[in-house]
Amino acid sequence: MGFWSSDPPPEVPVMDAATGAISDVYILARYQPELLVAKLALVVLVCFVLGSSPPFKGLAFKLRVYCAGVIHFWASREAKVGNTDRTAVTRPSSLIGVSDVVTKEFIFIRHGESEWNEVFNRSKVMLVPRLVVGIVREFFHMPFKHQSLFLDSPLGATGYKQCDALAQVLNKTPSLSVVAEQGGSTPQSRSVIFTSNLRRCVQTTLIGLQPRLQKTREQVFVYSCLQEAAPNVDTMALTPAKEKPQINHPLADLLDEKYNFGSKRWHERAIKRMNIFLKFSFAREENRVIAVGHSLYFRKFFNEYLDDKSVLPEQAEMAKKKKVPNCGVVKFKVQRGKKTLVNSYRIVPDSIQLLHGQWS
Repeated sequence: MGFWSSDPPPEVPVMDAATGAISDVYILARYQPELLVAKLALVVLVCFVLGSSPPFKGLAFKLRVYCAGVIHFWASREAKVGNTDRTAVTRPSSLIGVSDVVTKEFIFIRHGESEWNEVFNRSKVMLVPRLVVGIVREFFHMPFKHQSLFLDSPLGATGYKQCDALAQVLNKTPSLSVVAEQGGSTPQSRSVIFTSNLRRCVQTTLIGLQPRLQKTREQVFVYSCLQEAAPNVDTMALTPAKEKPQINHPLADLLDEKYNFGSKRWHERAIKRMNIFLKFSFAREENRVIAVGHSLYFRKFFNEYLDDKSVLPEQAEMAKKKKVPNCGVVKFKVQRGKKTLVNSYRIVPDSIQLLHGQWS
């Protein structure tokens, strides 16, 4: 072939840089193209089968949630407990002396102890062994979308016992009658039950309030505005928006997912979810709202909506500084009114009563 020839240049075999051998791909493409196509088709088929299999989908989903949890941990805008955010809510003390206010009763129930609590919140002496066991267990949970020890941490063994204990005293303790009974025949005389979208709260609701739910068969609303106000990955929800948490319980059919808007975002503030929760609660006809939720969320709630006073009743001070115990029950009243153009909310300080458990 001459320099000025129009013939195409000869094909140059692809050489392996390490051995100098001609690439197998080149040989197949040059001499057995149909075999190369068959091998590529097999690779595509294997990838498709793996990608559509539940274990692979579960693993991919878990990795996404873990990534979201890490981002939330480092970039979360949720204010620390004790640092009030008055840019999003009018000061509660502004309602003092205002006559045109509406009052509604609220009952907070904290979830039972979770698997995360059992690993990290027990004695530090055995933390490393507990953590190693937890990581091994989490490894085997990874292919399953709705199973995890750390993400959206479920109840642990102690938590189940605490929920059972709450169920046993529900109808036997007079002070808990406001929880045990749904109320009268009209909506205004009834109570409504909300639960955080995290699994430990849903489990606590179905187990701890089982005597009431078996009798009333009422709906339990899964509400994402009650999601925990903390940065750890155990506060990230596994249940997607508009879906029911996957809970193995005979009363799970009572769960209503219409208010489940999915897991919180890293740029959200807890105070925003609290304001939405209060606005929504006051828009309902029921005169009593029962919310099953989390210790840090509850403590920040009391810090946000109690008066800025140097001296408060003892129970109000405890609510601001301490945690509601696992499966603890606290009752209080909230006022809603306007002194400016926006609604303001205020917890009545002397209305706070711990009905079950001890401040921790």
